[in-house]
Amino acid sequence: MHKKFHLYKRKTKKGIVYYVKFYDEYGNRMIGKSTGQTSKAAAETWAFEQLKKGIVPSQKDISFGKYTEY
Repeated sequence: MHKKFHLYKRKTKKGIVYYVKFYDEYGNRMIGKSTGQTSKAAAETWAFEQLKKGIVPSQKDISFGKYTEY
């Protein structure tokens, strides 16, 4: 069984920031989202908290405006 998300780094104007792609119920990666974290451990904690809170966005029937609220 694999993790419910994938972390990756992106170089931004403020330095390296970790992004996350959660997996949907079919095992497909969803759209990437910034964790706002600069360390992998902090980004992983952030991702687990999102899962725990149940606020992971779904790709189905979501508008851009609604997505930015997450």
